[in-house]
Amino acid sequence: MFDSGGTRTRAKAGSDRPTSQHAFSLFFAYSNACSAERCRRKQGWHTELPEMFPLQALLLCLAASATPRHASAAGVPASSKLIFILAGQSNMAGRGGVTGTRWDGIVPSPDCSPSPSVLRLSPSLRWEQAREPLHQGIDGNRTCGVGPGMAFANAVLRSSSSSVVIGLVPCAAGGTRIAEWAKGSELYAAMVRRAREAVGTGGRIGAVLWYQGESDTVRLADANAYGGRLGSLVRDLRADLAMPDLLIIQVGLASGLGEYTQVVREAQKGLALPNVRFVDVMRLPLQDDHLHVTTQAQVQLGHMLAQSYLDHGTTKPLGMYMQAEGVGGAGMVLRNSEGEIIFSSCRYLNTCSCALEAELAAVMEGIALAKQWSNLPVIVETDASEVVRLVSSGEGDRSSLPALVGEIKLLIRESVDVKLVQIKREQNSVSHALAAVGRTSMRSEVWLRFVAVSLDRTSSLRVRIRFTD
Repeated sequence: MFDSGGTRTRAKAGSDRPTSQHAFSLFFAYSNACSAERCRRKQGWHTELPEMFPLQALLLCLAASATPRHASAAGVPASSKLIFILAGQSNMAGRGGVTGTRWDGIVPSPDCSPSPSVLRLSPSLRWEQAREPLHQGIDGNRTCGVGPGMAFANAVLRSSSSSVVIGLVPCAAGGTRIAEWAKGSELYAAMVRRAREAVGTGGRIGAVLWYQGESDTVRLADANAYGGRLGSLVRDLRADLAMPDLLIIQVGLASGLGEYTQVVREAQKGLALPNVRFVDVMRLPLQDDHLHVTTQAQVQLGHMLAQSYLDHGTTKPLGMYMQAEGVGGAGMVLRNSEGEIIFSSCRYLNTCSCALEAELAAVMEGIALAKQWSNLPVIVETDASEVVRLVSSGEGDRSSLPALVGEIKLLIRESVDVKLVQIKREQNSVSHALAAVGRTSMRSEVWLRFVAVSLDRTSSLRVRIRFTD
């Protein structure tokens, strides 16, 4: 569709394929994509490459989507499950109304009242109607009371369409330090397992609600290490859930077990990662133990978390996937074995399911491209660890998109010398920038022999682009 000068041309249906035994790499970043069925239609952009290129001809097929979308006030597609992960320690698990080992049984109405549209993932990994105590059976044998989860869910529900279902995934454990949540720990593994199971029956993760740190105020070493450990936790969780832009809403400490509460609070406020929001509850009332917030404070915290989530949906970050709008962008760079750029492209995606579907669809399209137009070995690189895990293992039938995973595996089996590898997100920044161009410009374009974006030292997007009409 474009010649080397960026002019639109018509692709020819040639049969010449490269046969040289050089590998080429496909770099891509997708925030959302069409379903496997729509991808197979192969409608959309075609590119003819000049004979001077090491690869004589390549065809890039990007399927256009015209799926109608009905969004609620919170930006949630109709008839979908919006899932939230609740993690941390006792104040997230809920100690409102708890004295010693006894809960007073008081449930504030209507803020914490059960609703058929608010579910929780039970200890046995089954969806059931949510009710207080939300963490009962999750937080070991500890006595749980009112937490922020139900008030949060009902507040989000009131701002959403009537067809939205809120799915709460309680994971908090009282008395835990952040080191006990590091990747490789039992708590981390359980949280990831429950999150994956939650989306396995449909829906998407809207955010992680994180309230933890009181146990890290006892020792200065733990308090000083808190910021680094929290940053690692966020990055690991995003990678393992294949959600690089996953929203994290953290609660700033209202109390602590030791004298270093302020050190931990400063680390929380200073976390320099995108899509991490900070909700400060320092002034909320505490129970007589001077550690746990009261029942009414938990209700107020739930409202504050909900407001933070809803406010986030009105922002316009440069990321690929606009969770609140249900739209996104895609970016791709194709290089030959010598590292020379064959083409780069961006794409606007006007419907959104989830980040995992987007990454899987990107892999499928990339492999299909190589299979149809080249006999060369192909290295397909992605920064989505969950995609690599699903495609490389026998767990595809347990994902939320088993058909798409199965189709990718079939393509790999039928192709010659195709390898799927994981790279770091910072190694894929150009493709992510191209995806942002697709989303913000609402255009789908292909450029031959060059990349149409550049990145400054802070990795912020600086566009150098020439669109055709």
